[in-house]
Amino acid sequence: MREKLEAFVARRIRELRTERGLSIRQLALRSGLPPEMVSRAERSISSPSVGTLDALFGGLGVDPADFFARPSALCGAEGAASQRRFEALLDGLTPSEQDEVLRGLGLLLGVRHLGARARHRSKK
Repeated sequence: MREKLEAFVARRIRELRTERGLSIRQLALRSGLPPEMVSRAERSISSPSVGTLDALFGGLGVDPADFFARPSALCGAEGAASQRRFEALLDGLTPSEQDEVLRGLGLLLGVRHLGARARHRSKK
């Protein structure tokens, strides 16, 4: 179980960093961490401490709950396909419509910060 969690954390760090167009050095600067530490965590060479993860969450601009709740990572191919369809749907909306949909989902699911994703996505 531990190896699977470490691999998941490493994959998510890299995935979120690349989605945001950040280099390892840029993420390190935003997180206040040495680039080597970010690189080792991303390659699953070392397990980041809770403090290091917290710094990375800040540098990536992600809530810890969102970091660990990615459907594609947790649900396999079926979750990934559902996520792609949902993201395609969102891409067809204006930023304000995206915010409205995500806020509504957040209310239904009891999750905060979903509207911020629409703003981030619209800047891509």
